[in-house]
Amino acid sequence: MPRLKTLSRKLIFAAYLFASVIPSIAQNNADLDLKSIPVSEWVNAGETTEIPWTLLLRDPYLRMDQRLEVGYLTRIRAKDLNRTGSAHELFLVSRISSPDAEWLNAPSVVQQIIEKELPKNTEAQFRMRVCVQPGDYVLWLILYDRKTGKHNVAKRRIRVPEISKDPLPDVYARLPLVEFPKWSETEGDAAGYLSSELF
Repeated sequence: MPRLKTLSRKLIFAAYLFASVIPSIAQNNADLDLKSIPVSEWVNAGETTEIPWTLLLRDPYLRMDQRLEVGYLTRIRAKDLNRTGSAHELFLVSRISSPDAEWLNAPSVVQQIIEKELPKNTEAQFRMRVCVQPGDYVLWLILYDRKTGKHNVAKRRIRVPEISKDPLPDVYARLPLVEFPKWSETEGDAAGYLSSELF
């Protein structure tokens, strides 16, 4: 990814345009006890896809609040969901580890409830983001449908380079290595606030 080598600390604006989305995600209030599903067993078994999906990982970029952020998107087509029923309770579990499999944060769990058959040419999406310090990481994802019992497991390597000629080299000294932004129902596509502080 050549663009990673030219990161600089300047204001970067990012806009995302997605068509035909079912926007009913309730983040940070997901009704799922992770102890109720065999997470460790699924992760140890390796990557699997029981629910057809597309996973897109975006390049790191510098937010206006000077945090480095990596965005990722999961997409599940309506026709693939409708094949297994009209009602679905989808959960996306995200967690970050070091390359040698040390967990670096608590899991993030988001939920999307679908109560009726989806119209043709639409899709369910989870648009996610995580703030990170420069370094190498592994993103672990579990997609789980409580209605059907089906699940996916995926992992993706993330490399976040040092910022070129960084005028604020110590800005991340007090911050965690990785942090999922907090969300509220009123934020929409806003960047999401972080509980940690730069200064």
